[in-house]
Amino acid sequence: MEIIKKRYLKVLEENRLKQKDIAVKMGVNQGSISQTFGKGKITKIEYYLALQELTGCNLNWVIGGIGE
Repeated sequence: MEIIKKRYLKVLEENRLKQKDIAVKMGVNQGSISQTFGKGKITKIEYYLALQELTGCNLNWVIGGIGE
């Protein structure tokens, strides 16, 4: 699960986004995002969908390491 978090954070960094940008996109407070990242597990699909909508990233890569 740690590698998925690293890829997720890499996409955020490459797009100059912060966790708060994901929170705004999802309509939740930043605290819930920080708590999720602090635990090291990004389990809700909404986090991935928000990332994809904001960046156009390949979720196959983020989650499974397939593609770029």
